Amino acid sequence: MPASINDSTSGHSNTDQVTESELPQENPGEKVSGDFDGDGRQEGAGINRSEAKEEEYVIHFASSKLPQIEIGCCGSLLVNEGDLNNDGGDELNVFQSPYNGCTNSLRTYTYSNNKWRALYEPFMFSVGCSTQISEQEYLDWVVAEKGEVYYHIPDPNDEDVLSEDGSKIVFSNLMKVKAKVN
Repeated sequence: MPASINDSTSGHSNTDQVTESELPQENPGEKVSGDFDGDGRQEGAGINRSEAKEEEYVIHFASSKLPQIEIGCCGSLLVNEGDLNNDGGDELNVFQSPYNGCTNSLRTYTYSNNKWRALYEPFMFSVGCSTQISEQEYLDWVVAEKGEVYYHIPDPNDEDVLSEDGSKIVFSNLMKVKAKVN
């Protein structure tokens, strides 16, 4: 597990393809597995450099029936969120640290009608340039409770979002926001 999003995807080449015979076991990570299409079988997902656009990345899938997702530039981390919207398939979070590494983006993808779409509007957030986020915090960033989807964001006015030395977020001090599911 990378210490931060910036550490992720730096060494990926297209030789790191996930295969149906070797499903990734990490979550979060650069490769994850889940039942993304809701067919009852696990599919592997992994981040690779785009063959079409230099310096950009895609998420490819071991199952040929799942189209790749173009995710753009820079460090990325995948999280299988499980079935957030009760459609039978697992949702996929993509945490990215585009461009400067101090601001992060979060996109949650769902697969339906043979295509990927955003479950809710992607958003940007900042917790500092070298702030550590734990595996459990990545897993808890988006949650489903009583049929609703929520995500966490830092309050820019809250001085207690970071630890005293500024190296870690204080997850319990993040704001929990109800997602407007598309």
